[in-house]
Amino acid sequence: MQRTRTNLNTFFTYAPTTEPSDQQFLTVKEGLEEHGYVWKIVNEILTTAGKMYKFLCKVNPWDNVRPRRNTRWYTVPDAPFPFEEDMESFRRFLEEEPMNAIMRSKQIYQAEKALRVLCYEKGIKTAYDIDIDCFKVLEGYLAESSLETRRCVMYSLGRFVRFRAGNDVLHKYQLRRELKNEFEASPQWEHMMDCVERYIADCVERGFTAVGKRNLRTNLVTTIRRLFTYFGPLEAEEITMRHFRQYKNLSTDLKDKTIKHGLGNLGRMLEFVTGNNPYREAKIVWTNQGVDRTWIFKDQWKEIFASATTVERVALVLCAGMGLRRNEAATLKLTDIIGDRMIIRGKGHGAGKIVEKEIPKSVMAVIQAYLPERDLLIRRYGDRYDGSLIVPPFYSNGERTLNRYIGNLVSEASARVGVKATCHTFRRFYCMNLLDNGFELDTVRRMMRHSSIEITLESYVRADPRKMKTATNSVDDALFG
Repeated sequence: MQRTRTNLNTFFTYAPTTEPSDQQFLTVKEGLEEHGYVWKIVNEILTTAGKMYKFLCKVNPWDNVRPRRNTRWYTVPDAPFPFEEDMESFRRFLEEEPMNAIMRSKQIYQAEKALRVLCYEKGIKTAYDIDIDCFKVLEGYLAESSLETRRCVMYSLGRFVRFRAGNDVLHKYQLRRELKNEFEASPQWEHMMDCVERYIADCVERGFTAVGKRNLRTNLVTTIRRLFTYFGPLEAEEITMRHFRQYKNLSTDLKDKTIKHGLGNLGRMLEFVTGNNPYREAKIVWTNQGVDRTWIFKDQWKEIFASATTVERVALVLCAGMGLRRNEAATLKLTDIIGDRMIIRGKGHGAGKIVEKEIPKSVMAVIQAYLPERDLLIRRYGDRYDGSLIVPPFYSNGERTLNRYIGNLVSEASARVGVKATCHTFRRFYCMNLLDNGFELDTVRRMMRHSSIEITLESYVRADPRKMKTATNSVDDALFG
């Protein structure tokens, strides 16, 4: 019942009118997809609304506009299938894996169907015969299938090949598909990516966390891609301070802070590879640009929390009631909650800052209300996130997915009442509540887990927008009060 109510509330948040029509459902579908809802959730929301209209008005517009999928993507004539023993071994292998029985049977089923297609199309005889071209063939067969089916088939076959042949062909295929520019097929690009991996391996030896490693790789690849877009393929030894200066001048669509961060990382990588740091030699002058921070206060918080779903409330109270960052909420495990205490794994190199904090009763009540829903999701999909407190209601895996999911929970709950906010918006709200209640600055610093009072002052206390509003009002009072 709660799920139905939530789906209908979400539907009417995006619906331009309450009158049932094909256009109404198409508008809601576009709005949900634009805000990052996965197809499974979009379909569930629209199906719920369609059933409601069927009950009330005897019409269901969703039946008229629902995309029709080809569920029999694998239909091919019979061909020799030399994988019976391999599939039995694969089945035994998956039975040892910690996964839900439904997901296990689905992977076995989809892998076998994919192999039958390839036996007919490519005449393969062993797992070693499966290459990138085989995945291209499957893409053609799956063109009319749902995104969930395409992912499941590709992942299942990739896992089978990795199990039998030890080759991660799926990863190579994904990399080939993700090429955004022609230069990404050049030897210079390949060499630069090799330099990135060697530099990151060195950073890991020096104590970078998994999160720090991932962020560094993303930043370096993005910066190198833009550099090659401006100047064409370059070897690491060919990059000079002039390239860095022109990069800064050409990147007018980026903030100086973003450019500085990217070029700084690239300069350190080039110094590791070649011994020279063009960033240091360029001596670029940077402007002091302000940071675009978003804020909420008590009245807005009450509106957002009142309209939020159960899982959205958990994400909200972790940020606004415990002061967690998005990544800290994503990496929080259920086992990190011990009685009325929470273990928080924060930023920092090595193991990061590990802090134990007491959980307010109101925050604990919201978490407890979510646990039955979490148990249902784990029984349905399996524990794909190594015991994380918040679990997405769809088939997926990986820390990035969980990060995005938590960010979407917070932004969607806020957008529902017309407020633009992120996880850090609610962390600022947490800080402002502590200050407004008269706590000393050092106490606030420790509650925020800042390394220095200056960080608390600069990013939160001095940035409080109410100070500017009060100052502006004081001018009015002085002039005309």
